[in-house]
Amino acid sequence: MQSYQIELKGEVLHVGFNRNFPAQGDRIVRDTLELLNQMIDSGEIPGGKRILIDGPQSIPVAYVLSHKLVHFL
Repeated sequence: MQSYQIELKGEVLHVGFNRNFPAQGDRIVRDTLELLNQMIDSGEIPGGKRILIDGPQSIPVAYVLSHKLVHFL
């Protein structure tokens, strides 16, 4: 089970904490990076175009999302 949730709808990446699986910050960051890598590897996030991020996130999660996506897009 993941401590963070990511779902792409159109050009909006909806993100949020999994309230059914509370976790510490380090676990949430690892889960975020794992989910993001899975979405990129599967082609769900195709890259090369704009992506908007919507939803609650900690500063470390925001850094991981922006760092990974800015190099990919």
